[in-house]
Amino acid sequence: MDMMRWISIYGSIVDDFGFDPEMDRLASRILSNFVGYPILPEANGNTAYVIGNGPEISEILPSLSPGYHIVADSAITAYAEILGCPDIIVTDLDGDLDAIFRCAAQGTKIVIHAHGDNMDRIVHNSSRMSRKMIGTTQNVPFRNIANFFGFTDGDRSVYIADHMGFKNIVLVSFDFRNVNRSKPGNHAMKAKKLKWAEALISMIAFERGTTLTCGDFIDI
Repeated sequence: MDMMRWISIYGSIVDDFGFDPEMDRLASRILSNFVGYPILPEANGNTAYVIGNGPEISEILPSLSPGYHIVADSAITAYAEILGCPDIIVTDLDGDLDAIFRCAAQGTKIVIHAHGDNMDRIVHNSSRMSRKMIGTTQNVPFRNIANFFGFTDGDRSVYIADHMGFKNIVLVSFDFRNVNRSKPGNHAMKAKKLKWAEALISMIAFERGTTLTCGDFIDI
């Protein structure tokens, strides 16, 4: 993935959802005041496990192999209860904020995403942020706000693992067909987001010379 291709994909996403790119830009400007420079850690080992919030997450996590763990926002509640704090949390501040910032205090790298719908959450939680945290946007990078590509927390986590240089990326508890209805919200929109997440992960899987198949553990 490169920026030119991503901007074309991003245009399709905003058209599909009716999002306003200017609001995404504004959100990134706001977030830039509270985070540091977007320097990701170096890959630690050959394999990154990217954990999503699939319906069977509580049953899957106990058998998860040790290694480098990147957790997508909404999965952190179950992950923290079972395994503690991961290496990275990728969040748009829509998940368990107490768990996220508690893990930050214990050394977890936090990657915070700015978009038009979470500016209030960014401002409200700004006092809990630090320069050790990384900010991202789905629009053009701004100052210290990066674009590692990706739309949802789950697929953005995969792109971050790829950016870090992991040879193997294993998706854990990703279900692109069924919305986790235990969490309130617009389930129709969530279903549409899952379709985009699957498409974007399929793109990077293809670039990495593999294919994407659904299951509890998916290796790309």
